[in-house]
Amino acid sequence: MNAFNDGTLQQSILHNIEIQAWSPWGNGLFDIVSEKHERILEKAKEIHKDHIRNVRNPLLQAKDVEYMRAQEAGDTEKSAAVVAEKQALRDATKLVDNVEITGTSVEDVTAELKQVWDEELLGPNPLV
Repeated sequence: MNAFNDGTLQQSILHNIEIQAWSPWGNGLFDIVSEKHERILEKAKEIHKDHIRNVRNPLLQAKDVEYMRAQEAGDTEKSAAVVAEKQALRDATKLVDNVEITGTSVEDVTAELKQVWDEELLGPNPLV
């Protein structure tokens, strides 16, 4: 699976990114590092963070319910655990911000972004 099969290309088009170097015929994504290269990688990261947010938001809502139930029961230990879990969910997008992309093809960039998906926290990556 690559960016052309998992919707990244369509998302890029929707977000008005010039991605002429992205080719479904296997041409390299970049042959030199440039400002355009950096803009495209940043947009690819934003798209990946949007996928994380789409999965994360219902999980946060469920944690809100858990927290309220723990509060109603007076369970401070459970409340503290839920607070920590919610913070971990909020921090999930920071993993994408911190990744150093080294790939120069669509497949490599896509693979590197997919590696920062935290399955323990977010569950299976729906894009795999």
